[in-house]
Amino acid sequence: MNKTVTANISGIVFHIESEAYDKLQKYLTTIRNYFHDSDGKDEIMADIESRIAELFKESMTHGREVVTMAEVDKVVEIMGEPEQYMDDANDEFSNNYQQGQSHSNFEKIKSKRLFRDEDDKVLGGVCAGMGHYFGIDRIWIRILALIAFFGFGTGIVIYIILWAIIPKAKTTAEKLEMKGEPINVENIGNTIKDEFNSFKKKVDGSSANKYGQQAGDAVSKFFMLLANIITFLFKFLVKFFGVVFVVGASLGLIALISVMIGAPSEIHFNNEHWGGYWSQEFAEIFFNSGNTYTLAFIGIALVTIIPLLSLLYAGLKILFNIPTSNKAVGLSATSLFIIGIILVSFTASSTVALYSSEQQMTEFIELEDLPSDTIRLSSMDEFYSNGYNNSNDIFVENDFIYTDNMSVDVVRSVNDKVNIRLNKSSRGSNRKDAGAKAEHIDFTYEINGSNLSISPYIDFPYEDRYRGQEAEISIELPVGKSIYLENSSIDIIYDIKNVTNTYDGKMIGHTWLMTEIGLQCTDCGWELKQNNKTEDDDDDAID
Repeated sequence: MNKTVTANISGIVFHIESEAYDKLQKYLTTIRNYFHDSDGKDEIMADIESRIAELFKESMTHGREVVTMAEVDKVVEIMGEPEQYMDDANDEFSNNYQQGQSHSNFEKIKSKRLFRDEDDKVLGGVCAGMGHYFGIDRIWIRILALIAFFGFGTGIVIYIILWAIIPKAKTTAEKLEMKGEPINVENIGNTIKDEFNSFKKKVDGSSANKYGQQAGDAVSKFFMLLANIITFLFKFLVKFFGVVFVVGASLGLIALISVMIGAPSEIHFNNEHWGGYWSQEFAEIFFNSGNTYTLAFIGIALVTIIPLLSLLYAGLKILFNIPTSNKAVGLSATSLFIIGIILVSFTASSTVALYSSEQQMTEFIELEDLPSDTIRLSSMDEFYSNGYNNSNDIFVENDFIYTDNMSVDVVRSVNDKVNIRLNKSSRGSNRKDAGAKAEHIDFTYEINGSNLSISPYIDFPYEDRYRGQEAEISIELPVGKSIYLENSSIDIIYDIKNVTNTYDGKMIGHTWLMTEIGLQCTDCGWELKQNNKTEDDDDDAID
């Protein structure tokens, strides 16, 4: 058990073993005596202590709280023994210095960072800092900057942006790191001495370059103002995107949870009206089993919720400067997202296989003993009596699935009979399965005299599940027969071909006669005028 003492080094409190503290105290005293007569001795000691505190902080990992003799020895090794630079005539020091020089060159490459050098600046010190970083004389960087200013026009913008984003080398350690020099006692002391000497020269020559310095300061302040404006705008945009991330992710999560808990769809199951809630029974219409639906539900939830939560957390970090998240949390989120992708891929592939084959079949229904040559087509409205509306695409009732995947067309008959041709199609896991499902498709219609009412829904057994079942119903009219389209038929007809290319909505409420060339309207004012004009043109041609 070792005795420890508490020491305040550069404003940071450390617990140090007693023997280690004595050695560190002796080390700092020796350095302080060495720089006793130097200009800026207080600044030198402050920077040296700051560097020592930084090294101690780096070594305090894995829950360690006490600085031991090993850490002090390591600091002394990095910062350098005072005797190494106090006795220049010592041959052993010269050898050590030569060895340290090569090590210094290695650290130059390893630890060099990009800063702005405001001690050697024309405007903001960007060119000087880049010169140190790339090992190029700053004059060449400044020449390139001038060419960019006047040659390309964008150089000033790039310079201001660099001025805003590259930090200034403030401390002695940062200035040494900018030049790639090892941060030790000797270099810290020499740097601060040089700064004091340079400051003296500036003071001595201030009367000679007073006005030039004022002009340079004015330009520097102008560009600094621009840099501050750009920095402010950049920070504002970052905060703005943070707000967008938080609001967007929050709305996305609310919408997603609402869909998963209470979807906005109208679902009718076994004569019960469920006010917009997803259910496993309803999901099984599309999936092959409840287990597949459950896996798909979990996979979709993970794939959508994890990115939204990540986006929300990123926005909160931007707005409230939250520290970097735990790596375990990020790894867990990534793992859950990958699991979600795997589940979605598995359920999607297994579900798609259920739709891999398609089969079609056709049925003919002959409409006999019609009392009139004109059929009146309408849509049955029984399916709307319980509050259903056109927004329903699919629903379940009495162990049957109903869907509006159907359409009614009017075409010319191949004989002198009025027929209904029903083209049914379905998908399945194979041709046989698809054919059986297509055969089970049925539709409802009624004949009352000359009135033909067709349901807007087709139906098939619940056991077949939904596999893209659809039907195309064609009313085949012989030449000379007519059809009148009631207003309700707009719910069932689709793209009925006619001589005048009249669209479906305008065909409603009129009688259409089947001719040799197709359907023609017998009570449409625009068509009567067109027919009269055609006859007049024919007469003129004969004359």
